[in-house]
Amino acid sequence: MATATWQCTANGRYWLDVLVGSLPVPLMIDTGVVDPEQRVGIELEPQLFDVLQQTGKFSQRALRVRKDAGGQCLPLICAAVDASLSTPGANQPLGPSIRIHVARGVAGVPSRVGLAFFHKLPECRVVWDCAAKTWAMSVS
Repeated sequence: MATATWQCTANGRYWLDVLVGSLPVPLMIDTGVVDPEQRVGIELEPQLFDVLQQTGKFSQRALRVRKDAGGQCLPLICAAVDASLSTPGANQPLGPSIRIHVARGVAGVPSRVGLAFFHKLPECRVVWDCAAKTWAMSVS
């Protein structure tokens, strides 16, 4: 069983290393990024989304509507792409590659990974050690 561990940052955020369309991307864990259809699991900063779009790795482009925490509905450009966990600092895939939808996020908001991403990894186990302030993913 392969395991990767990420330490909480000084500002209290947890980040994962993810290969999105083969591009290494640090993504902030945000359990508030949910999708009732279980498709959109990643929101990318606009510049990063645009770079990935230019690589031609996106498919199934669509416009989705998201309701934010304030109740506002916002249109989001989305597309499907292959993604996988990556070993910290090594940019090597950890576990399976999955097909996930990514959304073009809002400027000034970090790229984030949400629940739909983790739900597509049934052979993985998450261990969130609150005392040690670590987030670990084990892949069987």
